[in-house]
Amino acid sequence: MQAKVATDSLRDVPETLLLPLYNRAVESQRPDAIIRDEQAVELVQRLDYDFSRFGRGHASHPIRARVMDDILHSFLARHPDAVVINLGAGLDTQFFRVGNASVRWYEIDLPESIALRRQFFTENERYQFVAGSVGGVRTGCTSGRGPQRLTRFVYCSL
Repeated sequence: MQAKVATDSLRDVPETLLLPLYNRAVESQRPDAIIRDEQAVELVQRLDYDFSRFGRGHASHPIRARVMDDILHSFLARHPDAVVINLGAGLDTQFFRVGNASVRWYEIDLPESIALRRQFFTENERYQFVAGSVGGVRTGCTSGRGPQRLTRFVYCSL
């Protein structure tokens, strides 16, 4: 069994990333689940956090995740080489649910959230994390691969 990952650094706003994660994990275990997010289930099991304070879970986050998955699937079908920028990413797993072989994806969140994300996910050329306040991040979320990358999809997981 793997050691639990500490969440002590999550206070105030960064701690809010745990509620949507928990709600996706709870929903994923229902037989009639709106969304299947096995990574969320695994993350909840690996985090050292008292999730019981959230009760039995709520469908709002899984519904939003499903709607965004559907929108992104459609968008990426039309623009497979797009750049997706997820603001307030938390421990979102959408890249793994809807990503394709050529999308370039940026997860942007506060430093504490990105530090926790890096304990579970590995960055690569197409999947990168940016630490900073959504209002204060300045990043060239571009690939340098030419004009086909000019199509961007920016959304908030906040």
